[in-house]
Amino acid sequence: RQKQSAEMLNAVAPLKGTISLGEDANNNNNNNGQSMVDSTNNMTSFNVEEGVREYLRVDNTLRQQKIDESYRSMEAVADVLRRSAGIRDFRKILSSYPDAFFLNVTNIHHVASYLREDVGMTKDDVAKAIQNFPSLLKQDVSRIKDVVEYLRSIEVDEEDLPSIFRSFPATLMLDIEKDMVPVVDFIRGIGVRNIGRFVTRLPPVLGYSVEKDLQPKWDFLTEVCQFDYFEVARFPAYFSYPLDR
Repeated sequence: RQKQSAEMLNAVAPLKGTISLGEDANNNNNNNGQSMVDSTNNMTSFNVEEGVREYLRVDNTLRQQKIDESYRSMEAVADVLRRSAGIRDFRKILSSYPDAFFLNVTNIHHVASYLREDVGMTKDDVAKAIQNFPSLLKQDVSRIKDVVEYLRSIEVDEEDLPSIFRSFPATLMLDIEKDMVPVVDFIRGIGVRNIGRFVTRLPPVLGYSVEKDLQPKWDFLTEVCQFDYFEVARFPAYFSYPLDR
């Protein structure tokens, strides 16, 4: 089973337990002709077979219970996605992140509600963000709130937040200290004053590596192209282009 879909397949179609009985006990019959030994072997074989049948009965019962529980979990997640985000078509989510249907229903509801009620996204906005990046559903809502507050702190306009998260939902999964802060420090360091506007024009920049992406491109733009910070600030997309182009 492929790793991507293993959890779902194990939940809705768990593999039966395998039992290896080894060689049949009657293989020893030819070594001793005594009827007592034959009788003992037959009884042993009978007991083993009964044990196997009982094991399989229990195994099938447990498998069915697991399947039923899995379907209940999937239905609960689908229901909260319908009610909180207006999602009706789950094909994108199933194909890219099937494990989403086994996540915490309460957290999913809180994430969708927060994006609608506090960030100002419409149901359609939330649905698009989740369908394009379903891994968002596993992010704890408290961390999503921290990301939103950080963007507000660098003066990203409130009215721009819904469009940023609709188009670039992966932004909500970034680590503030490891990902965002170094980028913001770099942007300030090259002379950009309006950080919020810069980020709004190129939201993915918050996930770029300063060492591997931003610094080499900045060196090229200033040393080879003779650009100053004003030209870059006016067109942040320069940082999105591959350096070899």
